[in-house]
Amino acid sequence: MQLTALTEIKKYDFGIKALPHGPGNVTSLETLLLVSCKGLQHLDFLDAMPKLWDLRIVYCPLLESLSDGLVNLVSLEVLTLSNCEKLQHLPSGDAMRRLTKLRYLRISGCPHLGESCPNEWSKISHIPSIDWADSGSTDWLCSTERNHELRFSGSFAG
Repeated sequence: MQLTALTEIKKYDFGIKALPHGPGNVTSLETLLLVSCKGLQHLDFLDAMPKLWDLRIVYCPLLESLSDGLVNLVSLEVLTLSNCEKLQHLPSGDAMRRLTKLRYLRISGCPHLGESCPNEWSKISHIPSIDWADSGSTDWLCSTERNHELRFSGSFAG
């Protein structure tokens, strides 16, 4: 099946544990939305998706990590991670810094990321716009100088 013209994939309540490898023929894919993939535990982006600029991962409660393969998403501008309760860390700092087009990061409802805030901040501080909601203590962010937009919402424990 030839999928070279496909620009958007939306998966709702899809029973996968990992993103399938080999979708190399989705070279025109611009948006990937994974919602309520309740069995999803790991995401590797080993295959190049050169035009993917919008990645949204919403309510994937078993997702524990995003791999350094995220760096293969060379056009990524928007990354949303929402209600992924077991997500413990982002890809390495080196991988995150190599996402040079990433302009907006939204994190909400990912409490384990909030617990490891100091380590995660060093990975994302270069991103111009960050919206971090309901993810635990924000003391580590508020004390850091930066010249970009940072918004918080929800209630935070200090």
